[in-house]
Amino acid sequence: MKLRASWLAPAISTTLPALSSALTGMFDIGGGVLQQVPDYYIPHASAANFPWKSHALWYYSQMVRWGEVAASPGNAEVAAACFRPDLYRAALAPLGAALPLADFKTDGTHPQPYDIPAENGPLLLGADRFFDGRSSTPRRSMATSPASRSRADSILISACRCAYFRRNGADLTRSKLQAPSWPKSVEILTI
Repeated sequence: MKLRASWLAPAISTTLPALSSALTGMFDIGGGVLQQVPDYYIPHASAANFPWKSHALWYYSQMVRWGEVAASPGNAEVAAACFRPDLYRAALAPLGAALPLADFKTDGTHPQPYDIPAENGPLLLGADRFFDGRSSTPRRSMATSPASRSRADSILISACRCAYFRRNGADLTRSKLQAPSWPKSVEILTI
């Protein structure tokens, strides 16, 4: 089934040319010159859509960081259990896809593409260095506390709150924005 950008563009509040560029990798680099960026959008490349349990724990660590949920070994266990690499492998192994053997990984330590052990052939992951040189592991992420919030973090969370209130039809005048309460729980949707 071929995705038609013409119906998708209005649904996500963008223009057809902007969406087409994002999906095809063909960009106007100025002066009417178009340039193709090879492999710009491949959603499954480098195990990008693999349900890493380490990513689930990172999401959980951010929920703890922002006071959305209490930190506890039980909550961390529930968070990790939400990502199911076993189901992913069961669905894709018959197709011959290269599948990571590990459920956890560290992000931010590889300046170049690197190989990981995989079922059904080699699996090359992309470089994953972060701009600040740090790395992300579940243990390190869990150590982050609300006391370490930076000004940039505060601005980001304010922007997220505004988006939440807008999505839910709230009036964003200054007096009203301070009154509504930010949701303290997150619903987990399962398929």
